[in-house]
Amino acid sequence: RRVHGGLSSRMSSLSDFVQVSRQELQMINSDEETEESHLVYSRLASSTLEILEFQKCTAFAAAPRFLALGTDAGSVHLLDIHGNEIRRFQNHMSSVNDITFDQSFEFMASCGADGSVTVLGLYEEENSGGGLITSAIAHISPAVVQILYPSPATCVSIDPRYGSAFYKTICVGCLDGQLFLNTPGWLRGRKDTVRRYFPMLTIH
Repeated sequence: RRVHGGLSSRMSSLSDFVQVSRQELQMINSDEETEESHLVYSRLASSTLEILEFQKCTAFAAAPRFLALGTDAGSVHLLDIHGNEIRRFQNHMSSVNDITFDQSFEFMASCGADGSVTVLGLYEEENSGGGLITSAIAHISPAVVQILYPSPATCVSIDPRYGSAFYKTICVGCLDGQLFLNTPGWLRGRKDTVRRYFPMLTIH
């Protein structure tokens, strides 16, 4: 009887433990479902599928109204938030390594494994409407600045106030460890201030 009573007591404790464990598991699952319900997403379709059918995405940047996708073929595709192509830029001869915007999202900078760095104005001039450039896809785009470095350019950043006439600084990191601070010079030229560090992967 004592053995039977002890076994019954242990079985009762085990039953309580299993019941509590199930309750805890249900609470955890309920919390996960609640957290997951806050995440709403959709896959990019349309032009994105066509672009990535024969190319790989090597760089990506997001703005409030549009997205920028860089590929291993050196092209940068401007997309709307649904993945429809607005404009295509072909200013690099090899993989696009980084894409960035200024704080107003009016200028976009990109750099490539061929050492090229390009800054583009995304909006037309005020006298032509001032809207986002949506003209026909072109192989050569009107670049505000084009620079070529001897080493693959791995990351790029532009002054957040790049749209202002006095803030045109471009910072470029290269695979050989050089960091270039490119600023406007005399007679509309540009000059580089060079620092040597380790291979650059990102600039903040």
